Amino acid sequence: MSIFIEDTIQSLTLFRRIKTIIKEFDFDEGIDFVVKGNRLFIQSLLQDYFELKDKDIVLKEQILKTFISICKTHHSTSPKQFETPKNYVFYSECEKYIERWCEILCNKPKSVTEKYIYLLIVQFINELIKSKQLSLVSKIISYESLTIVFSLIQDEFKTSSIYIRYCFNIYNELSSYKLYEELNRIISPTFTLSFIQNTLVRQSTKDLYVFVSELLYDCIKNQSNGIIFSQDVNDFLQLVLDSLVKQHVEINSCMEFDDFSKSLNSLTKTNSGLVNVNFNCSLPVSDTSLIPPSRL
Repeated sequence: MSIFIEDTIQSLTLFRRIKTIIKEFDFDEGIDFVVKGNRLFIQSLLQDYFELKDKDIVLKEQILKTFISICKTHHSTSPKQFETPKNYVFYSECEKYIERWCEILCNKPKSVTEKYIYLLIVQFINELIKSKQLSLVSKIISYESLTIVFSLIQDEFKTSSIYIRYCFNIYNELSSYKLYEELNRIISPTFTLSFIQNTLVRQSTKDLYVFVSELLYDCIKNQSNGIIFSQDVNDFLQLVLDSLVKQHVEINSCMEFDDFSKSLNSLTKTNSGLVNVNFNCSLPVSDTSLIPPSRL
C-alpha cells in the first residue's frame, strides 16, 4: 500500500510540474531560446516525458503537442539546405534525447492509445527534421527507427491518412536535403516490388495509392530512383508507370483524385526526355489490370 501511495504522490507531483511548465511556457513567435533562458523548461519537459508511465496518456499528449508547437513557430524560411536554427537551444536539447525517441519508434504500437502517441512522436520527429540542423537530422537518420516508421504503412497505419502524410513529409524533407542513399536505407525495406505491385496494381486505400505513386514520380522527377529503389523495382516501373498514366482517366473516375492524375500526365509529357521510363509499353490503354478489382 505504501508503494502505491508513494507512486501516486510522485505522479501527482510530476503532473503538477508539467502542467505548470506548459502553462508558463512562452510561445511568442519571436522568442530567443538562448536569451530567454528556456533551456531549463525544455530540459525539464524532456526528462519528465521519459518518467511518465504508460497510463499517463494526457500528459504525454500535452508534452508532445508543446514540442510540436515550438517547432512549428520556428521553422526556417531560409533557402539554405542546412543552417543553425534560430531556436538552436531547443533543438540541441532535443538532440540529446533522440536515441530515446528512436527507441520508442522501434516498438510497434499495439493499443489505440499507443498508436495515438506513436503518431504524435512521428509528427514531432517530422518537425525536428525540418529544423535544417545538420547534426540533429544526421542523428535521427542514423537509427533504424524511420525504417520501422515507414514499414507501418503496410499494416498498423495503412488506413491512416494523417500517418501516411507524415511519412511523405519526412520523405520530402530528406529528399530536399538530397540524402538519397539514406532514403534508400530507410524506405527500401518497405518499398519492395511486391508492396508496390500490391499498392498500385492490386489493392490499396486511396491515400496509400496516392502516397506511393507520388513518391515514385518524385523520385523519377529528381532522377534519384536509381539510388533509392532496387533494380527490380525500377524494372517494374518501366512498365507500370506508363500504364498508370495511360489509364489515369479510368483510375480517376474510380478513385476521385483528378488533380493528382493530371499532374502525373503532365509530368510524363514535360519530362519525357529526362525520365527513364519506357512510354511505349505493350500494355493496351484498355487494360484494367492496374485498377483495383474493388473499384471496377
